[in-house]
Amino acid sequence: MTNMHYRIMKIDNISPKNNLMLAPMAGITDSPFRRLAKGGGAGLVFTEMLSASALARDSRRTSAMLKFSDDERPIAAQIFGSELSALEKSAEIIVSMGYDMLNINFGCPAKKIIKSRAGSALLKDLKSYENVIAAAIRGCGGKIPVTVKIRPGITPDDDRTEDYVRAAESSGAAAIIIHGRFVSQVHSGDVNLDSIARAVAVSKIPVVANGGIVSEISAEETLAKTGCAGLMIGRAAIGDFGIFRRILYYLENRESLAAPSREERIAAYKEHARLSAEFHGARCGVIILRKLAAFYLKGMPGAKRTREAVNKAETLDDFCAALDGIFEPPCEPCGEHGREA
Repeated sequence: MTNMHYRIMKIDNISPKNNLMLAPMAGITDSPFRRLAKGGGAGLVFTEMLSASALARDSRRTSAMLKFSDDERPIAAQIFGSELSALEKSAEIIVSMGYDMLNINFGCPAKKIIKSRAGSALLKDLKSYENVIAAAIRGCGGKIPVTVKIRPGITPDDDRTEDYVRAAESSGAAAIIIHGRFVSQVHSGDVNLDSIARAVAVSKIPVVANGGIVSEISAEETLAKTGCAGLMIGRAAIGDFGIFRRILYYLENRESLAAPSREERIAAYKEHARLSAEFHGARCGVIILRKLAAFYLKGMPGAKRTREAVNKAETLDDFCAALDGIFEPPCEPCGEHGREA
């Protein structure tokens, strides 16, 4: 079957260690998350989606979100926007910060993004779509490649995959990432692998498949049915960074590695909290990671009471102690008074 190890994808002058990518996820893929994804086997990681306009206005918050460490390389920054001057300036800033790649989001279905005429709203206007790509390329000045992330269309009745691929290619994009769901589907429903396969068929630049890749089997199916150059994994990596390594191993050896044990998952959550506290500050770093408890603890006995304890933690020590509580047996009602023993 497909062996990704010997067909390393090249995006302009960038050659990731492998063809598996961590998807940009708003509020999730910060520097600690990306470092752990790299450790789990991801070949290329992305920042969360950032506003080109905010970055061009010198927003401190947005600039802070662009901080990264060398062990995250190669790394791509993802931006969204429709204001051409802001796109050009933000691209210049991203180049100056030392990023290896720039990606433009044309697939976000969030209402507030669409209202700003960015994200998937640009799929309705091919000329604006091309202008945005051209502005970002001007801003990069040929120093780093510009890639795009798209969807097949707004609705299943309006599949314009080939149009978006050809326009991106002719505008100078170095690669195309296509999320196989239509904008109207948001993040649920079947992934249209046929659309991705058609993108591959008409494109002369690498096409990366995204959407619904949650295991070794779904990764293999996506590769087999689309012929894509690489795979992008998003939510399946939250709380399970080793998914990249397991997929690679399966594709190369036709054997499955063991899924992480409960102890390994808890240890990974603690390490994530430590890195988050180190990067964001002790209290803030811990609070940020509360929202990931459902992913890390999914399916574990005692997950509910452990999540409740995690949500009260404000220090790293308290956070780790709350996680250790999952290994303790639940309290039993004490006889006739119904009190805990």
